[in-house]
Amino acid sequence: MKKRNEMKSKLSSLITAIAVFLVVTPVFAQQDRNLWIGQFTAEPKAANAVASVQQSDLATLQSSKLFKEVTSFASDSTQPAGTWSLSAEENSYAGGNTAKRVAGVGGRAHILMVYSLRNPQNDIVWTTKIKTSPSMFVLGGAIAAGLQKQDTSAKQSKKLVDGLSKFFKSQP
Repeated sequence: MKKRNEMKSKLSSLITAIAVFLVVTPVFAQQDRNLWIGQFTAEPKAANAVASVQQSDLATLQSSKLFKEVTSFASDSTQPAGTWSLSAEENSYAGGNTAKRVAGVGGRAHILMVYSLRNPQNDIVWTTKIKTSPSMFVLGGAIAAGLQKQDTSAKQSKKLVDGLSKFFKSQP
C-alpha cells in the first residue's frame, strides 16, 4: 500500500511538472518574438477597407500576447532586424449592394485577405486566406457602411489571431 501511494505521488508530481512545462513554455517562447507588420496591399477600390483591417489586426495582435512587441510600417518604416513580419494582400473585395442583396441576386459585402508570416530569417513559414463578410444586415448609409467595415475588420483580426495561435502552438 505504501509503494502504491509513493507511485501515485510520483505520478502526480510528474503530471504537474508536465502541465507546468506546457503552460510556461509558450510564455517563454513568446518573449523572444517581435512582429513587424508591413503595409498591406490592395486594389484602389478596397484601400479603405484594407486600411481598416490592418489597423484592427495591429490592435488585436498587440493585445494577443503572441508577440512581445508588435509594430508596423507606420511607426517603423523598415523592418527591424530579428523580427517576424506579417504581410497581407487583398485578393477579393466587394463593398456590397443592398438593392441586389434584397432582390436575392448577390450584393453581399466581403473581403478576402491572403496573409503571410515570415520568420526572422525571412522564410515564409505560414500563409492563410481569410474571407470575412459583415454579420449585420443594414440598409445603407454612411453610418451603416462604417459599422459593416468595423464588424468585418474585427472578425478578420480574430480569425488571424486564431490562425497564428494554432501555428505557434504546433511549433516545437
